[in-house]
Amino acid sequence: MAAVKRSPKSPLDVAPGAVFAFRTSPLHPDSPPETGRFGAFTVVARAPELIVVAVLDGVWDRMPALEDVRDHGVLRRRRFAHTGRPAVFACGADDTTGPADLTALGTVPLTAEQTELAGPYLSPRGVGTSFSTLALADSDVEGEWRWTHDRDALLREREAVEERRRRAAEAEKERYAERLAGLTWDQLLAETPFERWTPSPPFPPAAFRRAAVRRVHKACRELRALGPKPRKPSARKALVQWFNTADQAAGWVIETEEREDVCRVLEELAHVAGHPSLVLEADEWREW
Repeated sequence: MAAVKRSPKSPLDVAPGAVFAFRTSPLHPDSPPETGRFGAFTVVARAPELIVVAVLDGVWDRMPALEDVRDHGVLRRRRFAHTGRPAVFACGADDTTGPADLTALGTVPLTAEQTELAGPYLSPRGVGTSFSTLALADSDVEGEWRWTHDRDALLREREAVEERRRRAAEAEKERYAERLAGLTWDQLLAETPFERWTPSPPFPPAAFRRAAVRRVHKACRELRALGPKPRKPSARKALVQWFNTADQAAGWVIETEEREDVCRVLEELAHVAGHPSLVLEADEWREW
């Protein structure tokens, strides 16, 4: 089968065994602008709303053909704190995040290794699964190559990135303190929390997000109706009880990023309610 270039804006909606190649991208702003490297991945499982891909362990100096990638195994992540875990993950079937020059090479039978790695993603329990965007395949290939062949420069770039993040975090902390100082119930009711919870997966279903927004706004109205500083038990009930029961009913969809967003919203509600200390107690009464 001849290679067919796909636009990174087109969803990757294909059956298991499909093989794709791509051009890798610079990892960091300080990285060389052109890598000159190419990688590949195989689709190893397909579910109604997601695909599972296994990144292959080959790196080429040109766009590879199907014959070039056929005998390669699954890439193992070893850079930084990784200890050899297979580069396998799920993403939404409508993912359009890349990588660059994504090219369909053809279809091959899955290997025993690929079939085994796909198994947890087809299981109802999903133990050991990982969800990301398709762009992760790009960073897996480029990151592992540079960890092996260009580690010192990669570490310097990583340090520069961390320093920029540290400065940005300090600036964000100052902005957030200013936000809390002037925050009101009317402002919270005019805003829509959890807007970044899309697409699903990897984020919770849209129905859960809409229900969470309604619950936050309802909590704002309930707390505002209780006066300038409602009793702490009333504030605690309005803030967290819904998320405990709703998360369990939805199959435990609140994970790390969602947890951070919910905690931030609860912090804002607690601050406006006059009970900022409730945030410090959150771990004692939340179940997500």
